[in-house]
Amino acid sequence: MANPKLRTKHNYDAFEVVSALQKCIRRGLEEDALYWAYELAESPNKNYYSWLWARLKVIACEDVGPANPIMPLLIDVLWRNWKEKKEERLWYTNAVVALVRSPKSRIVDNAVNVLLSEDKLGWRKDKPIPYEENEPIPLASVDESKLENPAPPTDFTRKVPSFAMDMHTPAGKQYGLGKKDFYENGAVLANKALEDPYEERAKVGDLELEKQRQSEKRSK
Repeated sequence: MANPKLRTKHNYDAFEVVSALQKCIRRGLEEDALYWAYELAESPNKNYYSWLWARLKVIACEDVGPANPIMPLLIDVLWRNWKEKKEERLWYTNAVVALVRSPKSRIVDNAVNVLLSEDKLGWRKDKPIPYEENEPIPLASVDESKLENPAPPTDFTRKVPSFAMDMHTPAGKQYGLGKKDFYENGAVLANKALEDPYEERAKVGDLELEKQRQSEKRSK
């Protein structure tokens, strides 16, 4: 169940708003990304403003990285400007627009996942890495009627998109979404600028770790 206290300005689940913000930036959906950033920034809980900036900093590394190496510097400068004048909305709006329009790459995040998963699995270069072909999960396969709070009340102008309901949100966990859905749906990038040598290895390692965890749960 979602934490009822973690609600935004118009009573969205805060985790879903953060997820929607990042997924819309990844997909190049500028106006939607601005909507979710505003929703978080204007929430009664002012800690969400810090949460917004923390997420924008993560996006600059996870989803842009070497495709635009100065992006983390830009986000940091805008964040520092915000700290001096917190009522100003220009700073986070600039950050969101810059991130949406920037060339993108998930090389950094995939490299981190390769290091972590292959270490946990005990894989080495002299050992074969198992590979299992996985068919992409179409967005339409997510039955929103089974998601917790799938749509906001009718007075809302937007509902959280289904591709934001991944394993990082309460609704995605309820639906049983995992790593496969994340790589095929949640990690989709628009304006992808670089070939990623780590993407397939990160996916294989994460799926294998997930399979082992599920097997351990079933055996208990």
